[in-house]
Amino acid sequence: MLPDAKPELFASCRCTVAEGPRWNPKEKRLYWVDIPAGTIYRKPVDTAPERFESFSPGIGKVGALAFLQGDLLLFGEKCRVWRGAFGQKVELFAELPDHGDTRFNDVLADRTGHLYCGVAWNPHPGELWKFTPETCSFQQLDGGFNGMPNGMGISPDRKKLYFTVSEEYLVYVFDFNEYSGTLRNRNIFARFPKENGTPDGLTVNPDTGDVVIAFWNGGRLAILDSTGKQKQEIHFPIEKITSVEFANKNLFITTGNRPWQETAWKNHQAGSIFMIRHREEKK
Repeated sequence: MLPDAKPELFASCRCTVAEGPRWNPKEKRLYWVDIPAGTIYRKPVDTAPERFESFSPGIGKVGALAFLQGDLLLFGEKCRVWRGAFGQKVELFAELPDHGDTRFNDVLADRTGHLYCGVAWNPHPGELWKFTPETCSFQQLDGGFNGMPNGMGISPDRKKLYFTVSEEYLVYVFDFNEYSGTLRNRNIFARFPKENGTPDGLTVNPDTGDVVIAFWNGGRLAILDSTGKQKQEIHFPIEKITSVEFANKNLFITTGNRPWQETAWKNHQAGSIFMIRHREEKK
């Protein structure tokens, strides 16, 4: 549970589709992307909402990012992976063969160096791949999804991996071996009615194991326990909630404003990043 959950404005970044929030523990900054603009952002906690940094590497849409030895890995159009430092020129690092007509979407790193990559479902069924930066190699883990492969998260015991497929209105759960980077026994963890919005990004509370799911066109976060039972909802005046990330027990929330509506920006800061600060539950 997130007691007394009060979202506050973290970054007033005017993103069309802010996504892929990832915390860099060495820099103590949150990173995120604006997918259609291909812009990368970063910002520390406890600075003013307008005090963020951004740069556009000029590689088209960027679906997600990860960190590698002080560099950024950017997962983008034509299923290409680019590498470079923030604000500097990036170089092509890897490319998923025979996928030049699509792009990467969400990406999740584990603790052993594997990266799990969703591949967008249009014009073909969605797929889930594993990328190993050490060898620049890809391995397909699953596929045939009738929707956008989206948010992923790993349980605190590192034995389960959760995975959203948006237009299927499902979150799946796999048995997970982090050492080998393998998935088994795909099952449905949660199913959602279409009228309540489309499940998008997700994260797992590292303390409780609760799964927090963002809803595009749903204006909310849903918090489910490890059995899939809903415990809490957090509502926003913003229609498009895109993703979530826990860091230092705070919860960061990315939002969208697509197609852009200036009134949604002026009234509610749609397209910005929000934060729910950690507060201890009252006994």
